[in-house]
Amino acid sequence: MTTNTRLLKIAAVAFTILEITCAILPSFATRYRPSQNIQRPEGRQGGATRSSCMTEQFTFEPILPTSNYGQTIAAHPTIYWYLNHHKFSWARIDLYPSQNPAPDAVPQYSKTLKLTGDNPLNSFTFPDNGELKALEVGQEYLWRVTLLCSKTLDPNDDSADGSQVSIQGFITRTALSSSLQRKIDKTNLPYDAYAEEGFWYDAIHNLAIQRQDQPQDSQLSRDWCDLMKETRLSTQPCT
Repeated sequence: MTTNTRLLKIAAVAFTILEITCAILPSFATRYRPSQNIQRPEGRQGGATRSSCMTEQFTFEPILPTSNYGQTIAAHPTIYWYLNHHKFSWARIDLYPSQNPAPDAVPQYSKTLKLTGDNPLNSFTFPDNGELKALEVGQEYLWRVTLLCSKTLDPNDDSADGSQVSIQGFITRTALSSSLQRKIDKTNLPYDAYAEEGFWYDAIHNLAIQRQDQPQDSQLSRDWCDLMKETRLSTQPCT
């Protein structure tokens, strides 16, 4: 047997071993690892009463872990929710510096938005323009999104539908650690570092931006599906 023949046989065996090893090893997956076991109430409100703005398949859920709570390093974070099969035209965003505000509490920030487009993935970034000061480090906040069937009601209009339905989530701002900064600096997938360190809001936001910029990237789609497995969403398409 010549030297070249022996080398070819060795290479073939090595390649076969590599194929078997790759088949056994799990594929890379983005995993969310919360640093604290905190549970907060789901807080769906007003959904029991059907309205002209709801359809039979109406879906309205926060994009949050099953704990309904997450951390962020952002001073003005972005929240996400899933909304599909509806006829609502308006949404009001409220932010409270408390995990359990009184029913008559005035929110620290409130904004009413016109809903546009057919994309079921919706988001809102709390503004950094003087309307809202930066979230305090260590402070837990409650955010609420309320859908309004009619922004204003005419008392003389019998067809006006004043029904509302809301969801809520909880968020705490945490200081950026040096270890997380090092991980972010070393990767081109910051969302994976955020998820591994338990920063849900930053992971989702960074990954959503990358998917928007690279909609055909299959790795980003798989990573999005991995994070969606941490939520209660059953209708969120993994594409």
